[in-house]
Amino acid sequence: MNKHCILNYESKVGVDGLHGYEFWFTSSIIRIVADKPFGRGDVALIKSITKQSDTEHRINIEVIGDPNINKLPSEIFEQGELPTLLFVTPKIYLNEHSEYHAYSSENVEILLNVPAILDGNKSYTIAILTKGKQAKVYAIDKMTGDRIEWLISSMT
Repeated sequence: MNKHCILNYESKVGVDGLHGYEFWFTSSIIRIVADKPFGRGDVALIKSITKQSDTEHRINIEVIGDPNINKLPSEIFEQGELPTLLFVTPKIYLNEHSEYHAYSSENVEILLNVPAILDGNKSYTIAILTKGKQAKVYAIDKMTGDRIEWLISSMT
């Protein structure tokens, strides 16, 4: 994959000894797994995205460092503004038979769209790279045409 991004999360050492961040939703998890500790605002290189099991996905990264402390290689910034890695999820539970597919605006790249079912209810989490002042992600249920939208806006 090899895409640079800014991390919005802080790592902890997992029970398996790996540095990372765990985003739990219903009975599933998306893990950012890194080669070393990282903090909010660090720049990273996304190396790969893997499905470890039916309930675990991983975003494997190489931590480049804090741009305020470390002098980062200039080629990282040749692409312009670096996107931020975020997780978005509706705080609602949907019918377990729903089939929402995620789509994005021009300022968003969807990395993962992961459904999870718990007690007959389905929830979705979407891992995205976003940049700019505002972006929109939306999901449409293939069965009913129902739509969910997330508006992501910069706080700065």
